[in-house]
Amino acid sequence: MKEIFNLSDEKLMNLYAEGEYDAFEVLYKRYKAKIYSYINRKVFDSDMREEVFQNIFMKLHKTRGLYNDDFLFAQWIYTIARTSVLDFLKKRKIETVEFFEIASDNETLDVEIDLSSLSQKEKSVIELKYFSDQDYEEIAKQLNLTNSNVRKIASRAITALRKKKV
Repeated sequence: MKEIFNLSDEKLMNLYAEGEYDAFEVLYKRYKAKIYSYINRKVFDSDMREEVFQNIFMKLHKTRGLYNDDFLFAQWIYTIARTSVLDFLKKRKIETVEFFEIASDNETLDVEIDLSSLSQKEKSVIELKYFSDQDYEEIAKQLNLTNSNVRKIASRAITALRKKKV
């Protein structure tokens, strides 16, 4: 087992795919804190973070036979982490929509977001993304911008709104 600790992540993943569970233990120890830190920045509830964390390592386990060592293991596991977080957040959004749909007519949810401090482009992107539920590609076409530019504008706007909230 001592010689396993000196192997590269890619070799460890290949061993794990072949059934060497000690290799998984080494990979888990190497990446546990990094993956948890990534999730911590994206998911704010501790129980939900734990659920996402477990899902990431379950996906890693289920797809271990698909791993290709032409690619870095770190990139592979972060791709799994990113898609797991996005899937989780999308699922949470759907549950929120369902809540609004079942709320009775006399219930009102008062949520106000002051967009007055944002530029016109930032307001447009935020409104289209979060209030009209359009994806970045649709927004880019509508505003005649590139997809990456729309993402940057949204990111800057969200950062500005968070600063204003504090």
